[in-house]
Amino acid sequence: MNQITSNEFLTGIELANRWKLEANTLRNWRSKGWGPKFSRIGRNVRYPIDAVLSFEQDSLVDSGRAV
Repeated sequence: MNQITSNEFLTGIELANRWKLEANTLRNWRSKGWGPKFSRIGRNVRYPIDAVLSFEQDSLVDSGRAV
């Protein structure tokens, strides 16, 4: 299994695969200012893994139901 270090980046396709989304969904989110922070290097978009992990953590929802 590949280890992801904190200074690595994911491509849009890699992130879409991680979240089981279409790559176009991420493109739409970027145009609306939503989703994890990203870097644009030339024409390439890259997502820092730290930003992805932070976005995932911030997106967790507590159902509020007692177990």
